[in-house]
Amino acid sequence: MLRLGGLFRTQQMSADSHDTLSIELGNDVTEATCQCCGRATRRISGFVYSRDDARAAYLACWTDGHRDLGAEMVLSIGEWGGAPPAQRVAVALQWSCPPSGPGCVVIDGPSSKWHGRTLLGRLLSRGDVLNSEVGEEAFRIADLIYAEDHRFRAFWEATVQ
Repeated sequence: MLRLGGLFRTQQMSADSHDTLSIELGNDVTEATCQCCGRATRRISGFVYSRDDARAAYLACWTDGHRDLGAEMVLSIGEWGGAPPAQRVAVALQWSCPPSGPGCVVIDGPSSKWHGRTLLGRLLSRGDVLNSEVGEEAFRIADLIYAEDHRFRAFWEATVQ
């Protein structure tokens, strides 16, 4: 279930919609320690492949045990494998977990924590992403990451203490 434009929408993913996309897990780093509880703030990364070609890279960060604060994610979509950042665009997402389950909204990239990371490509504004082809691709990739990156999914499935 994903949020688009502030409203949740259900992503119906058929078995074959994941057939052409796969993920490769990257780093899992502890960035800091939460000042209020002492738990780890983590950053994970990975690549998304379409057939055998890298189609996107992703970064996500959150603080363990703070599902109430959600997670931040950026998807860098476009050409990888030695291509310059000008061949990619980046979509910033904010994940949260209301009673209906985890979901995400597009946030304004230039105002996000990902601003200044030029390797990602041009950070798109929220308006540029919504109701666009890149927006549809971003939500499809976000679904895949939630479904297949066990590190990210474990954050949402952990019991909050």
